[in-house]
Amino acid sequence: MCKEFKRLLSEYNYYQRKGIDQTENYILLFEGNSKIVDLAKIDAVKKRVRKGAFYLSRKKSNKVDEYLVIDMFKGHVYKINSKHYTVKVDDDNILVINNKTGIRQSLIVNEKLRFGDIKHLGIPNYTYSSGDGNYRGIPSVRFENDYKYSIRVHWIIALMHWGIETLNKCVGSSPTHRLRRKITYKISNDNSISNLEIKVGTDNYKGEK
Repeated sequence: MCKEFKRLLSEYNYYQRKGIDQTENYILLFEGNSKIVDLAKIDAVKKRVRKGAFYLSRKKSNKVDEYLVIDMFKGHVYKINSKHYTVKVDDDNILVINNKTGIRQSLIVNEKLRFGDIKHLGIPNYTYSSGDGNYRGIPSVRFENDYKYSIRVHWIIALMHWGIETLNKCVGSSPTHRLRRKITYKISNDNSISNLEIKVGTDNYKGEK
């Protein structure tokens, strides 16, 4: 079963990268879990930059097509709308091309993201859940301008590093592992990969998902 799962996932990822939407196949593979299906599609097209310090991926829907720029060390996810820009990996950097003017700009400068005049959505666009009076809650990236399509930021960070097979074990329909922050977000505000870990088992788990 495990070998068959890997074979099917590899096949679906191949066609997803070729631009042939595999939503229906992912739905069957991941038992109808819509969040995992979205994450699988993001994972299939991700590209590693600067030895994994950054990633570029993409999320398409019927309403919007957005590039995702992921900063692994700072633990942030940024969105760039494909209507306005074309974004690709070029010479181990993330190149942004203005669709109207043709102006080209490399995002990574001195190992930091520099957006300059590039229109993008980042931290101010996050939505939060499970908060209280003194705590905003766990941040998520909002897609399609709708809270119900939000995906937790640290899930996306973990996805880039460990991939969809491992993340499915943590937040899929039948979890066997747990994804947690070493220092909770309530204390650290830290979604970076260095603050994330995966543990086997789910019993007596009181940490954040």
